[in-house]
Amino acid sequence: MKNIYKIIAVLAAAAAASACVKDWKESRTGLSLSLNPDQTYVTKADVALEGPDKNAFDVRIRKNTGEYDKSAKYGELPAMIELSEGKYTVEVSSPDKKPVAWNQPIYAVSQEFTILDGSVTDLKLVCPIQNMKVTVTLSENMINELDYYEVIVENKDGMLVWKETEIKAGNAGFFSVNPLKVTVRGRRKLDGTQAVKELKIAEVAARDHHKLMIDAKLTGQAKPMELVIDNTLVDKPLDVVIPGFDEVVDGGETPGGGGSPVDPVAAPTLEWPANPDFTPLDITDDMNVELIVKVPGKIQSFIVRVSENFQSAIEMVASHPYLDLINDRKAIENLGSKLPAGDQLKGKTEVNFPLSALIPLISTVGNPGEDYLFTLEVGDEAGNQLSQTLTFHLPAAPAA
Repeated sequence: MKNIYKIIAVLAAAAAASACVKDWKESRTGLSLSLNPDQTYVTKADVALEGPDKNAFDVRIRKNTGEYDKSAKYGELPAMIELSEGKYTVEVSSPDKKPVAWNQPIYAVSQEFTILDGSVTDLKLVCPIQNMKVTVTLSENMINELDYYEVIVENKDGMLVWKETEIKAGNAGFFSVNPLKVTVRGRRKLDGTQAVKELKIAEVAARDHHKLMIDAKLTGQAKPMELVIDNTLVDKPLDVVIPGFDEVVDGGETPGGGGSPVDPVAAPTLEWPANPDFTPLDITDDMNVELIVKVPGKIQSFIVRVSENFQSAIEMVASHPYLDLINDRKAIENLGSKLPAGDQLKGKTEVNFPLSALIPLISTVGNPGEDYLFTLEVGDEAGNQLSQTLTFHLPAAPAA
């Protein structure tokens, strides 16, 4: 009888032990991860409603000892990721990571966590924006007064240009966290008066939202144009007023009176010694188009615009259908060996601008019988502008 009790006791102990082992095997060790992109700054109304597709976010989980390192899309992860005991780091980021792009916030977060044997670690991550947002708004006065305008925002990683299409679409630019340069160009409908002004933003940080409000005003008795840039940063309000054309009025005093006499800076000039009257010329192989640009107030901007029939050729070597020889890196890289560009122009008071070798090339891609117009727009640091159009005619082929 005692042996029977011993057998029962052994069987009971075995059953209990078996039950413990079963429970241990069914217990799970790992990570439960939930992700919430921070929607403090959104791009457009539709994105604000839908939010970014977090299922497309990249997730990388690494064990600090180096024995585990795996990556997947967030939407591919199971509800519980089985991991062994230890310390880990999880990195999450949105899939699109261009340093400068339209409507592309970059989300990213990195977090360390610990896995304990027999338990599930519940990790909730908020994924903040890592880049900066820039939006541009034009005043009604700006739209009504100007027949041409553009707002260029750039940093060391790239450039975006807001024109009528981008502004009407409400496009937001997103930039890497580096100092920004803002350039505003405008041309007045009434008299063709132009202004080119710059604003530099040195103090920048992730999640900054740079709201640019651009206005065109008329000041002084002669009503020169003035550009005003109202720039507000996140939690750092800053109003910046940049004057446009300052003109001497009221007997040589500055506008408003009470100031001392001001010597105006001479406006830029363009000389073409071989064709001083800028007469339209036929395109030939031996033509002389050696130009001299004189800018006493130092060159601030240098744009070459072409007629519509030649814009597609320009877009092959530049970022726009025109040449910005100071700010467009693509144009500078492609044409810098043939034309003065970049630092060879900016800040200079006189430059030779040779087109004798380039204009004849139109005959290889142009349409015989058409005119090709090149307009040089040069601005100086005092706000003065030069705009001069050169007209070249591609003769029709002689009749057979």
